[in-house]
Amino acid sequence: YLGELRKGLGEFNESLQVSRAVGDSREEAKALLYIGAVYQSLGETQKGLEKCNEALHVSRAAGDRRGEAHALNNIGMGYMWLGEMRKALDKFNEALPLSRLVGDRYREGNILGNMGVTYQSLGETRKALEKCNESLLICQSLDKRVAQVSMLNRIGEIHWSLGETQKALEKYNEALPLSRVAGDLTGEATALDNIGEIHRSLGETQKALEKYNEALPLRQAVGRRREMAGTLHKIGEVYRSLGETQKALDKFNEALPLSRAVGDRNGEAATLLAIARVEQ
Repeated sequence: YLGELRKGLGEFNESLQVSRAVGDSREEAKALLYIGAVYQSLGETQKGLEKCNEALHVSRAAGDRRGEAHALNNIGMGYMWLGEMRKALDKFNEALPLSRLVGDRYREGNILGNMGVTYQSLGETRKALEKCNESLLICQSLDKRVAQVSMLNRIGEIHWSLGETQKALEKYNEALPLSRVAGDLTGEATALDNIGEIHRSLGETQKALEKYNEALPLRQAVGRRREMAGTLHKIGEVYRSLGETQKALDKFNEALPLSRAVGDRNGEAATLLAIARVEQ
């Protein structure tokens, strides 16, 4: 997966050179956004942000509102990855009216979903639920299944944070078969992880472990290191609760370098704390 991303980076850089040579601003901005997205997927968030900001300047200079909305959304996502949620929200609030102005329903749905995630991180749960439900309706109207899976998982997580366990489980159980139909490994892994969390909270430890172990190979297949680290951490926590300290330590030690590699400081801190507890 990482090799494919690196290969894609080379191709997008070629495309960038060609679009600049022929003076095609829209294609230049698109290529910059693709390059930025690849860097973000590789965990090089700062480089990704630089490319998205370049794309924003190009789109604005060309008067391309659609491209401007796309760039602002991607910049917001970069700030989300860095944990700078207020900055992220500012960018999404700039992007949303532009996407509506040009009638880009897909981007509108995407921005609303990102706003939901941001509000959730800021603890503004009801606002988060409202934005995610708006996004889900747009995704359903466009029959965008991968986006629907993402929103169903997110809405489930919000219900879960509100203590509405049954509603959360309903959303995850909607997301899981849809992710399989769509071939969405990330969405499937997230749904399995989330169902595992519910089992763990109910004290159904073996069921939780089964779900996490189903999710892990999907995470590995996709190659997103942040999410792989998260699932490994959860497996470690289950082993710790079962008193299987060596197995727990092994999982935490697998998770730690992955969190470090993508600059996920929160994940790194949580895993270091877990290792300390096991060693204690």
